[in-house]
Amino acid sequence: EVEEKEMRRVRRRSDGEGKYCPSTVLRNKGWAGAPEILAGGVQQSAGATLMGEHSFGKGTVQTSFDKQLGDGSLLKVTIAKWLTPNGTWIHEKGIEPDIKVSQPEYFTVAPIDKKKTYAYDANSTDVKNAQIMLEAVGYKT
Repeated sequence: EVEEKEMRRVRRRSDGEGKYCPSTVLRNKGWAGAPEILAGGVQQSAGATLMGEHSFGKGTVQTSFDKQLGDGSLLKVTIAKWLTPNGTWIHEKGIEPDIKVSQPEYFTVAPIDKKKTYAYDANSTDVKNAQIMLEAVGYKT
């Protein structure tokens, strides 16, 4: 469902027959906009289970204008709101999963510079990231 600037809501529903298919949507907290609406849509309209982390909460539809400007700049204009099937606007609220599961700490660490040599007792972001990676595969640091 989309709510346009004139506050007019537009629903697009399938005319086909539904068939129950147990589903789970696995998502991380980086989901924003259309993926959030898809997840909320299958949760509310098809009974899917959402598993993962709280979503970002981007509830606006934007269109981009780049070619019209001709100078390489980009203008994005908000044209509507994303709404879930029950009419909820998720903007700045996001969607809470049915089952909370967080990604492990090593999922978000930055790669370390493999060309650099690290000294014993060194202390840096790269060293911390290396420790997190090593602990993930069973080494005690």
